[in-house]
Amino acid sequence: MIIKILFTAFIIYVIRQIYSWYINSQSSTLDFDTPTQLIESSTEFDLEDFKPFLQTIILKNFTESHILKLVSFAHSMKHDSERKFQYHVVYKENETPLEIVLFKNDLSSIAVYFFSNQELANHIDTQIDIFFEERGM
Repeated sequence: MIIKILFTAFIIYVIRQIYSWYINSQSSTLDFDTPTQLIESSTEFDLEDFKPFLQTIILKNFTESHILKLVSFAHSMKHDSERKFQYHVVYKENETPLEIVLFKNDLSSIAVYFFSNQELANHIDTQIDIFFEERGM
């Protein structure tokens, strides 16, 4: 009986690993002609601050529906889970990839990692500083 339980647990583990690999492989393909070095900008938000912050990042091809999807996922994620989103955005007339990784490390907050080109990363860092400064944080 113990062997049967262990075998079943092992099979479930393998299936979850394969599924995780498949999801990551599907979401990690960028179809840009030239490879771009992605730079990280990251911070942590209380869940109620996440949407107002995203609305400060004005980019072509990054719409309110994208923001709502990110916020919805942030609220519904389980503790210690991670989710990656990829977008093609235009910043200062240049198309660039924007990867956003959400990590739910607390019930009431979300860690957010933005990966983009250097210029957009600098813009996001500036927006993060302004956002927290305006709120006295």
